[in-house]
Amino acid sequence: MLDAIVARAGFSRPVRNFAAVLIDHRRIKFLDPIVKEFEKELDRRMGFVEAQITSARELGQPERAALETQVAKLTGHKVRARYAQDGSILGGAIVKVGSMIYDGSVKGQLERIREAISS
Repeated sequence: MLDAIVARAGFSRPVRNFAAVLIDHRRIKFLDPIVKEFEKELDRRMGFVEAQITSARELGQPERAALETQVAKLTGHKVRARYAQDGSILGGAIVKVGSMIYDGSVKGQLERIREAISS
């Protein structure tokens, strides 16, 4: 059955053999996490970082390009960006790269002002 799937999907021989090893050792359920870790390692070796960018509204292509350029300058790496929307941030954007969070949202600025006033 594996060979039929491989032939239909057009996978290479090493990928087929890897899948066979996972099946033989009853580890096929770990295929998704293995692929994700492989992608992370490949990105790291190629000098990419993954950035999760959340904005209040849908961003146009020029805005996305400008944001990705700024993130690349901040991190010193090429950027693979994933975008999400969250209307509760009111405006601006929140960028998460690894464990680092760059909060340029209106909501974040208002919270910082409130903390400064209360202290």
